[in-house]
Amino acid sequence: MSKALTIIFALIGLLYTLLLYWLGVAANENIVNELLRPTLIQWPLARTVFFLNRPGDSRYEYVETTSDTVTVEVDYYRLTPPAPEIEQWLKDLIQETVGKKVEVILEEDKKLPTREAFTDQELIRLSRLMRDYRAKDSTYLHVVYVPRSRSVPTNSGVVLTSREIFIFKEQINELSENVTVRKILEESTIKHEFGHLLGLEHVEDEDCVMAESVEVLSGWRPERLIPTKFCEESLRKINELRKYSDPESF
Repeated sequence: MSKALTIIFALIGLLYTLLLYWLGVAANENIVNELLRPTLIQWPLARTVFFLNRPGDSRYEYVETTSDTVTVEVDYYRLTPPAPEIEQWLKDLIQETVGKKVEVILEEDKKLPTREAFTDQELIRLSRLMRDYRAKDSTYLHVVYVPRSRSVPTNSGVVLTSREIFIFKEQINELSENVTVRKILEESTIKHEFGHLLGLEHVEDEDCVMAESVEVLSGWRPERLIPTKFCEESLRKINELRKYSDPESF
């Protein structure tokens, strides 16, 4: 191999390493993320090559027309199961936002360690351990129910990767003794976190499910109405995302 080729390959390797750092380790605010990430996440190969797995990185995968189904695997700790309405909530949510059919796989996972709270890094490792299904002809979403978060103890839910939603059931239950109120809080949290997976940010409208106070437990007062609907601002961004994938339908 000539010296010139050696230098070229070395430079390519260095550039790839730097891109991996900027895209995978550094904060979202760096200029590489701001300039390149919005374009790279549109391509499945780029998402794979650069390990793009932050919340919102799979937004185009959820709306792409190559698959008409979203497979949702719901794993839960035996003491913190989802509400019985979880399957219908997910079907309504996916249909409203990305217009796809839904297959729900609901499972009590005995691999869950018996602990009350998990850090963010423990949750990421846990989701890999619990994932049993490998979607082939459909898009994948993983919803994991655990008691509490150690990293964000004031939150009812969180997204840490591009395909996982973590719901903190005991934290939700502590907000109210009323079963109906608990269910509304749970539904609202699921919708809010899925909005983040679609790239939606928080909005100022407190009647919108993307309001920041939805996931921050201390932001709620018992008498306040809990939003379960996307506002016009959020729906407009969702439609723009779907229009990119299937412009003839809009």
